[in-house]
Amino acid sequence: MLLIILLCLSSSLNAGLIFRLWYFYSDVHKDLETAINSPRHLPLKGCGKVVQAACGGTQVAVLNGQGEVFVWGYGILGKGPNLSESSTPEVIPSTLFGRSEFNPSVAVTRIRCGLNHFAAITDQGELFVWGKNVRGCLGIGSRDDQFFPWRVTVPGQVVDVACGVDHMVALVKSLL
Repeated sequence: MLLIILLCLSSSLNAGLIFRLWYFYSDVHKDLETAINSPRHLPLKGCGKVVQAACGGTQVAVLNGQGEVFVWGYGILGKGPNLSESSTPEVIPSTLFGRSEFNPSVAVTRIRCGLNHFAAITDQGELFVWGKNVRGCLGIGSRDDQFFPWRVTVPGQVVDVACGVDHMVALVKSLL
């Protein structure tokens, strides 16, 4: 299944902008008659106000205004080895991104997807990755797949990250 996600802006009567998620897809393994070839609104109940969306080969992630990450699709979704498929958004616990009683305000500010992996950046400039670790593309020091978000140690504050098919690159503000 190939998912293509579009974010469309629409204005609110209360002034300001709101995001609405629209989608269309093609399932390359089924009859083309089942493909959705014109955008349709995707209501996301329980996700809050969506501020970012990302998609990979068979997985989707959205980020809400509270810094919470929701995932669904097929593959390693970030909630452990027992969740490899979900047709509805599943929240990844904020504790997996460093939120604790000592750091109660940590929030994810950016999400990205590669073909089979995810990346998230927190407001603290920390990079978390998870998914298929093809040839070590997650940068975690091993080639093992990562079933939960894992903090990547980098010498600075991560500003942005981009994910490719089996690689990623991070833009880092140096501490030196």
